[in-house]
Amino acid sequence: MRLLDRDYKVIGIDREKATLSHKNLQLIEADLRDPAAVAQVADTQSR
Repeated sequence: MRLLDRDYKVIGIDREKATLSHKNLQLIEADLRDPAAVAQVADTQSR
């Protein structure tokens, strides 16, 4: 799975500035596979 621009926005990361290690990227991608987690993060970001 590839992270899309909208996914970076959801988790609050500016893709241009993202300097993530491969391991961290895998953890984020794993989180994005869980829609409830993504919704929760998006909800938190919108407050």
